[in-house]
Amino acid sequence: MKAAVLKQFGSPLAVETVPDPVLGTGEVVVDVAAAGVLPYAAEVFRGERHTCSRCR
Repeated sequence: MKAAVLKQFGSPLAVETVPDPVLGTGEVVVDVAAAGVLPYAAEVFRGERHTCSRCR
């Protein structure tokens, strides 16, 4: 499957082929066609914004 991977803060997302997930008991795979991106996501990807106050 394809995935957008953040390898390092400050670098662009890389679209890569990754292995399909292996299901465990009681789990399901959801096929996501589209998803929203929060306005501050670019700041998080650049490492300028932490996702929580305890992460600093």
